[in-house]
Amino acid sequence: MEVMMEKKDSGNALYLVLAVEFLTSLERNMPALEEATVLPGTLTELMDHMFDLLEDQHGKELVRAALMFLESARHGLTQAELLQLLQSSERELEEKVQLDDPIDLENELLVR
Repeated sequence: MEVMMEKKDSGNALYLVLAVEFLTSLERNMPALEEATVLPGTLTELMDHMFDLLEDQHGKELVRAALMFLESARHGLTQAELLQLLQSSERELEEKVQLDDPIDLENELLVR
């Protein structure tokens, strides 16, 4: 706990919530204390770090599409709704690739 309280943004509740969620969701390559020690110290840096890891694990396009769907949903989305949107948009995009049409993912998802 002391390690987390030494972080620059430790007084920010959102920082602490995200850091704890992040640390508890990791498949550990090192002990939790070491993971906490290397976490970025500010909220902005932590969020950048988390998005970078998500993009490495799932691909930039998928992360971008998920964020666009979440941002455009007036009252949020359930996990099931988000998965359904991502799956349907993935199928549509795969069909366009098979037709050799160039894909502008950002515009494709914003139009819907």
